Amino acid sequence: MRGSDPTGDGLVTITQMSRLQVSFSLPERDLPLLRATLSHPEDKRRVRVVTGPDDQTSAEAELTFIDSSVDASTGTILAKAALKTNDEVWPGQYVRVELTLGKHPEAAAVPLVALQTGHSGSHVFVVRPGDIVEMRQVEPLTTNQDEAIITEGLTPGERVVIEGHARLRHGSLIVESALAPAPQAQGSRTADAGPVRQ
Repeated sequence: MRGSDPTGDGLVTITQMSRLQVSFSLPERDLPLLRATLSHPEDKRRVRVVTGPDDQTSAEAELTFIDSSVDASTGTILAKAALKTNDEVWPGQYVRVELTLGKHPEAAAVPLVALQTGHSGSHVFVVRPGDIVEMRQVEPLTTNQDEAIITEGLTPGERVVIEGHARLRHGSLIVESALAPAPQAQGSRTADAGPVRQ
């Protein structure tokens, strides 16, 4: 109520200060990871709310809500997290949210061009000793413009084929060269499967 209003008809704004919530949006492609995180109590707590220009001030939060529909105009989905304490955040303040969408310590990152799709699902061509390729079924977790994250079927450090897939079959012999391939060999380029960057 405004103290200078003699009629007593002034407006009062009531703001909930306890258990503040932070609203944020994520790309639609992250929806499966977001739902998996919400279904595991230990993962729901992996939300960090960062405030201040130096990003040094942060507060912990817990994922509590995922909207039931995707915003078609932006391709994003609304999510909310409840702060554990309100010491560092003020209602209406703009903050940055860091959300850990699960942990996969055995996951491998490969160039996106290495991931192929066939009748039996996703696969990569893994280079075995003797430059023989093995067509390996894999389980991709997510992809972006440059790489695919593989959670099953591939180990960091293994070599995968990134060029020349059309000529390959399970058991093919490859020659890692940009020159013309030798008889009974397939010219291909390879890359190492690396650990997932944190």
